[in-house]
Order: sequence, then structure tokens, then C-alpha cells
Amino acid sequence: AAAAMIVAAVLTALWGRWREGGQAPARLWLSPWPLALAVAVTVVVAAGLYSSFGTNPAGLWDSVRAYGSYAEKAGGELHRHPWYFYLSILIWDHPARGFVWSEGLIVGLAAVGLVAALTQKSGKGSDLALLRFLGFYTVALTALYAAIPYKTPWCALGFLHGMTLMAGVGAVTLVRWMPAAWAKVAVGVVLVALAAHLGWESYRLNFRLYADQRNPYVYAHASTDVLALARHVDRLAQASPAGRDLLVKVISSENPWPLPWYLRKFDRVGWWRIGAPDDADLAAGWYKSVPDDADADVIIATTDLQAELDKRLRGSYNKQGIYGLRPGVLVMVYVNERLWDAFQLQQAGPTTAPGEAGGSP
Repeated sequence: AAAAMIVAAVLTALWGRWREGGQAPARLWLSPWPLALAVAVTVVVAAGLYSSFGTNPAGLWDSVRAYGSYAEKAGGELHRHPWYFYLSILIWDHPARGFVWSEGLIVGLAAVGLVAALTQKSGKGSDLALLRFLGFYTVALTALYAAIPYKTPWCALGFLHGMTLMAGVGAVTLVRWMPAAWAKVAVGVVLVALAAHLGWESYRLNFRLYADQRNPYVYAHASTDVLALARHVDRLAQASPAGRDLLVKVISSENPWPLPWYLRKFDRVGWWRIGAPDDADLAAGWYKSVPDDADADVIIATTDLQAELDKRLRGSYNKQGIYGLRPGVLVMVYVNERLWDAFQLQQAGPTTAPGEAGGSP
């Protein structure tokens, strides 16, 4: 984003001088004092946020170190997609029969807004320098994200906000271009109808198909099974004498996210891995090598580790629960038999023997 802003500022100054015949105040954009003020504000805001307002000074250095991780991901094979990946999601996504998603209205109107900002001259009732800066910034940032092989749908938010603002400029431009009042009204009605369609799509994607693979923004998404798994472990804790202090071991060959979030209420959760963890695992703090004795009150393990895990267990376990963590990632839930029996009794509720008061034969 910083690189895109610098490019946009330079291009805005140069374009203004060329378009306005040398009358645009390029020196205002390149003057050292406004730039110095912008840098100072950026540093103060970043320092406050990354250090959690002074409570975590190490966060400042971590924010710099993060660029090394980003650079490694950008050049790797993980989440590698072609340059047009984001535009294909925004303009036309056809994941299955009967499902078509498009935010092409935003992209198209943004293009109109950019053309208007670049071709208009001063004195048209708008700050052309600001509009041109926003347009160049959006184009530059979109190009940078397209050039990076590492792509995930949520990264599109980096430049989509710029497109959305330029789309507003494009909508106003289309109305102004119409020569007659009836034509302006017609264009306005069409734009409102298309905007309503975007709202309908947003509702479906966010409230109906929020975990559906046909949703273009569902990418390596957690399964709704995770909610059921969290409720199951919570009910097991209610049946355990230890309550939420029961021992839970997560033994996984995959990154166990989002389990850390959903198991955050439990005090004794360990993250384990059969075999020696690699350097990336250790650096992330996810795993420790699991000992020969892997027993616990509750064990959550990826299904591919079942055979190896069974060799390391000394106690008896109920193994009925299987849940989807993410697409292609299944986990089994091992419950110690004593805890399982207590859980079954709790689920059955109080019973009354036949012939006793209130009982039924």
C-alpha cells in the first residue's frame, strides 16, 4: 500500500502538470514538509497500534520481521494463483451450476471513474487531484497484488476499497454524461437496481452461504463442524470432575486452526505432533513432539494419525466422534472411557426405578 501511494502521488503530479499545461501545483505534492508530516503521522499511528499502545514494545520489531514471512510466501507455491485470480472473482465467478457471482458493477464503474478523473480539467466542481490520486493508487495496488503469486481472496480487500470509492465517482459521472433529464433518471434507476443486486449477493454470501464452497470468498474455510466439536468438548467438561481444567491434547499433522480459538476457554490444552516438528512449526509455537504416553481426558487427532496414535495410548477410549476441520481435514475425538461413562450418565439425566413415586412401569 505504501509503494502504491508513492507511485500514485508521483503520477498524479506528473499527470496534472501535463493535463493542465504546466499549471498544476506539482510542487505541492512533492514538497518535503507535507511528505514529512505524512511520514510522522504514519510512524506514530503504526507505533501505537503495533505496540498495543505501548504495552507490547516487541510488536514494533515483529511488524518489521513480518515482511520476511510475507516475502517467503509471495515467492512460494502455497496459495499460488494466476495474475487474474482476483479479477476473475470480482467480475465473473461461476463455481457450480446455477451459481454465478459478480461484482463487475464495482469494477466497471471504477474504470469509468478513472477515465473521468484523468480526462476532466480543473473547475468541474471536484478535487481532480484527489480523484486522480485515488485512481492511480487503486490501479497500482491492483497491479502489485496481481503480480504476487501468493493470493487469497481476502487480500483483494487491499485494493477493493479503492475500486469502491472510484465506482462512486463513476456512477456520478455516468449520470452527468446523460444529456436529458429522463436519461439521467433512467441511468439512476439502473444503477440503483444493480446496487440492490449487489446487496442481495452480499446477504446470500454472508448470511446463507458463509461456509459453502460455492462462495468465492470461502477459501480454506473452517467447517461448521468446528462449532459442534467445541460444544461437544464443552459438554464433556461439564461431565468431568475437573470441569474446564480437564486435559485436552490436540495431535495433528495439519495446522489445527481454528481450534485454538474455539478451545480458548479451556485451561489445559496442549498442541502436539507425532514425530519431530519442523522449524516452521517450532517458530510458530504450534507443536511439541508428543511423548510415548499420549493419554489425556480428551484427544483430538487428525484421522491420518489414528494408527500411530493408538500405539501410544495406554487407557481405553471412546472414538465415535469424527468432525471436519477444514475441507479435506478430518479429526477424531478420543474420550477417556471413564469420562465418556460420566458424560453418558449426564446426557441420560436422572432416572427413577419402576414402582417408585413418579416412576413409570
